[in-house]
Amino acid sequence: MEFIKKYFDKKCRENIEKKVLNRYNELAGALGSGNEMLNRDKESRARDWVKEQEKLIPKPDPFWNSRTIQAAFITGGFAFLVALFTLLN
Repeated sequence: MEFIKKYFDKKCRENIEKKVLNRYNELAGALGSGNEMLNRDKESRARDWVKEQEKLIPKPDPFWNSRTIQAAFITGGFAFLVALFTLLN
């Protein structure tokens, strides 16, 4: 489970870095070799802009927090217990 979380965190960081680089290009347009951002002031402004944009994007609830998922899990558990009880008797 930890591996999956690390994978998604890494993808999220890469996505944010791409957004920062795109915004930096809009502001300054000056990149060094290897896509380095040369102007630190514009880099920080680009990072602040992306941070504010990320706040505006609604985040989905974690999977387990959904009431539907919880109800389905509980119902499945009861169905399993009933089936087990029926088979044993």
